[in-house]
Order: sequence, then structure tokens, then C-alpha cells
Amino acid sequence: MKRYVECDPTLQPPSHRCRDAKKVRFEPEGFSILLQFLGNVDRFAYVAYGQPMLNMRMKRSGFFLRPVVVEDADAIAEKVFLDIDVAKTLMHDVSTPEKARECADGWCSFFAIDSTDEDHCDPGLGLWAICQPDGNGEPGSLVGVRGLFHDPALPANSAEGFAAISKSHWGRGLSSESSEILLRYAFEELELSAVFTNIWPLLNPASEAVQRKVGYEYVGRTTVLDSFGAERIEGVIALELRRLSDAKEDTKQNVFKEAGIKLGQLSAEEHLTFDAIRRRVADVLPDPQDRELVFDHMSLGHQNPGWATYRLTREVWETNRRK
Repeated sequence: MKRYVECDPTLQPPSHRCRDAKKVRFEPEGFSILLQFLGNVDRFAYVAYGQPMLNMRMKRSGFFLRPVVVEDADAIAEKVFLDIDVAKTLMHDVSTPEKARECADGWCSFFAIDSTDEDHCDPGLGLWAICQPDGNGEPGSLVGVRGLFHDPALPANSAEGFAAISKSHWGRGLSSESSEILLRYAFEELELSAVFTNIWPLLNPASEAVQRKVGYEYVGRTTVLDSFGAERIEGVIALELRRLSDAKEDTKQNVFKEAGIKLGQLSAEEHLTFDAIRRRVADVLPDPQDRELVFDHMSLGHQNPGWATYRLTREVWETNRRK
């Protein structure tokens, strides 16, 4: 089965045309609704499985949101999976550049609007590139992504949201602005009942505070083992061990804290024991004082396990918007 054939190539930038695209007629009423929802749509809109896909310029930042395409894999590998400050918040094995590229290819295969992979995300959902404007005011380089997908473990008519933005573009409001847009899209256009997200609250309290401000409510702890399996845990452990071994003198205190807490939390997931992970840490840190510092943080993580799940319902979102 071909994917995303219901696209009008005349409405898309030449570099982002869908494979096997054919021209379709937009219903005037439906298209006016799309324009009203998106606000300032610059030149084009995407349609996939009959679902409009967000493609717009964000008003506050001036950056763009557009659906990810297969050829974005290189940029996603560079800006997301090879940026250690971003990768450490994700549940992927990016311990080598080759594995980082595999992760980027996997995302594009599953999410990209022009992917022909049979195992593709649900209609209307997907991955959006956050792009800075080029010299002509058009979508330029990818600096991050924001995604929306359905996890079979979630309730019906709901989705999980996530974001990954290059550290070089932190502090510009891109995460909060793109989140507002995707939530509006999820609740008004897709008419979802709820959007879920996962956070490491002990490692990222600022992100937790932002989500609670939006209206997300804590649902409970989610284990990496149940969500992704033992192989994914091994990949995350490999990444954290690499971070420990590569830590520089001026940053090692922070790295030891972050890696130690996460390794301690993973030791509570009944895949590897606390002592087994301690032995792996000892193998990469020859200095006894460094090891003891990491072990202390591991103990804190083990006592406070938690990759936490938060939920925002449409009712709460609508109530907050009226305030």
C-alpha cells in the first residue's frame, strides 16, 4: 500500500514533494477550516490519509513547523541523537554515531510524511520538524522535532507527545510554542480525548514544572522495561556509561549526577540489579572517588525510581484556555 498519495505537489516546496503524489481537489469549506485553524499558513498544506497536517510559521518565534520527510534523517541524527544534552532525555541507544543514525532512520521510517513503510504512524499523527527561517523567510535548517503518536498501551482516542530540540536553540520558547500548537491541533483538529507525555522528573524538574503549568497531571510511573523492553534499557545504560567515561573535569559533577540518578532508576526496573550496574560503572571509572560519587547518585535514583507519565485531557485543556 502506498503512503500519503493524497497530496497536491503544487502546494508543496519542490524538495518536500510526496512520493507518487497526485493532484487532489480540496473542498473549499474544509480548506477554509484548515486555514482558520492554522492561522498564518504561508504557501502550502499537507494532506495525509485525508487528514490535514500542520505546516505553518510560529508567530512568536518566527520558526516553522512542517511535517518531517525521509531526507531529514541526517539533520535529526545531528541535532537530536548526536547532541548528548538532547539524547540523554530520550530512551534510545545512541552510544555510537552509527546507532544515532539508525535511530534517526527509524523515526523517519515511522513518522515521515513521504515514508512508504507499512509500519507507519496513525493518520493525522506524526513528527514535525522545527525549522529556523532562512534568508528568504522560508523554512531553513532543522533545529528540533515535536512528535505526536499513538501508543497501543494508551487509551483509545489519545496520543503521546514528545519534543527534542537542539541545545543551541534552548531558551527561545520553541518547546512551549510548538507544544501549544500541537495541543490545539490534537484537541481541535484530531478531537483527541487526551495527550500523554513521559518525563524524568528527578532529572528534569523544569520540564515537569512546564507540563504541570500547561495542565498535565501525574498519572503514575512508567517503566522503560515495560515500554520498550530489555534491549532498550541496555542501550540507555550504554549511553550513560559512555557519558561517565567521557566526562570532562569541568562538567563531570553534573554528568555524574545525571548519569548516576538515571542508572539508579534503571536498576529498580528488575532487569539488572543495583550491584550489577555498580560493577559496570566501576569498569569505566578508575578513580575510586569518582565511583563513590556516582554510587551516591545511583542510590538516590534507586530510591526514587520513575520515568513518570503525565496526562492532559481535552476538558482540562479547554478549561485552561478559557481562563
